[in-house]
Amino acid sequence: EVDVVILTTPSTSHCLLTLEALTFKKAVFCEKPMVTTFEELLEIKNFLETHPESFFAIDFNRSFSPMILQIATSLQQRYSPLLINYRVNAGD
Repeated sequence: EVDVVILTTPSTSHCLLTLEALTFKKAVFCEKPMVTTFEELLEIKNFLETHPESFFAIDFNRSFSPMILQIATSLQQRYSPLLINYRVNAGD
């Protein structure tokens, strides 16, 4: 009954869980980084090339961070154009 798998697990498990979910024909949204080695990258690349019907997306997952939500709230009433430059220390 699951349609989408969202991976926000530790980075070292992203590749294995991505491939497992894709094998079961689940759509996958994977938080960055999707792999930690070049070999893992090739595994996912090969899977997606042989299964082009797979639904797979990757993102920073910063859209819902507390700081971005605070910025969005404070800018809700703004109507004029705005350019924002911000730096993220992702750690790890």
